[in-house]
Parts: sequence; C-alpha cells; structure tokens
Amino acid sequence: MATDLALKAKALAIAEATTIREASLQTGVPEGTIKRWRFENRTEPREPNRTNRTPKKMEPVAAAAVEKAVEEAGEYIAERLKRLADDLYGLAEKAARKIDVAISDADELPKGKAAESHDRDGAAWLRSLVGVLSQAVEKAQLLSGKPTGRIEGATTVTRREEYHVRIEQVLSDPDARGAARDLWRRAHAAGG
Repeated sequence: MATDLALKAKALAIAEATTIREASLQTGVPEGTIKRWRFENRTEPREPNRTNRTPKKMEPVAAAAVEKAVEEAGEYIAERLKRLADDLYGLAEKAARKIDVAISDADELPKGKAAESHDRDGAAWLRSLVGVLSQAVEKAQLLSGKPTGRIEGATTVTRREEYHVRIEQVLSDPDARGAARDLWRRAHAAGG
C-alpha cells in the first residue's frame, strides 16, 4: 500500500511538473490512471483535470517523493554538466589541433595534414580558433567547478623569495660579494 501511494505521489508530482505523458513514461503508470488520480484530487467540480491539493494521508508520501525527485534531478543535472564539460574540453582539443595546423609551416605540419587557408592571410581563421579554444576551456572549467583565472599574488611572493635566496647566495661567496659591491659603487657613481 505504501509503495502504491509512493508511486501515485511520484506520478502526480511528475505530471504536475511536466506532462501526464512524461509521468506515464517515467513511472510506468498508464496515462488514463494518472488522469483519473488528478480528477479525484480536484478541489472544485468545474476545475480542470489537474492536481491542486494533496490528500492528508498522502502528504508524507508526497513530500518524500518530491524530495527523491529533486535528488534524482540533482544527480542527473550534475552528470549532464560533467558530460557537457567533457564535450567542451574535447572541442578545445580539436581547436588546438586546428591551430597547430593553421600556424605550422609546410614542413612542420602533422603527418597527413595539408595546410588550410580559410581567408586571404589566415588571420581571421586563427583568431576564430583561438576564441573557440579559450571559450571552450573557460566554460568547461566553470561547469566543472575549476578556477578560470589565476591570482598573480602568489607569483610575486615566489619572485621575492627567489630574489632573497639569490642575495643570500651572493653574500655567502666572498668573490661574488666583492663583485656586487663594485657594481653597486659603479652604479651610484654614474648617478644611478
């Protein structure tokens, strides 16, 4: 009985959100049965054949069915986004191969490839390919939750640390220290 109520609630929820036909396809319940259930749930005699209320005994089952439907929809959407991101990465790879062909000299072309000319100088074609590549990568990263930009602060810190290490190396070697002192004196003597 609980399974029947769950199936009924699921079918009515899907029919309300989409169509009776879709609800029938997803649940296996005949369309006529879903129409009858919707008819039985009408609140007024002249009301069209649609669900406006949930009977008290079905409320917990309906809530559980809606929660499960939302969970299934979330899983479907996540999987669909992953496939779309993979397709976009594939498009980016294809654009990269086309760019390679477009910018290669005749002797650098990949084996079996001929030079492609899509306008007088190929520049517009190349710009288009680069645009496809960059957009495909950016949108795929957005869909998969990966970063689409870099923060340059980390590079600055790395350069500062490299500079500090090199200064320590120069100061630890007496010959290098003497050469650095001479260079510093020359720079200040010349007005630098």
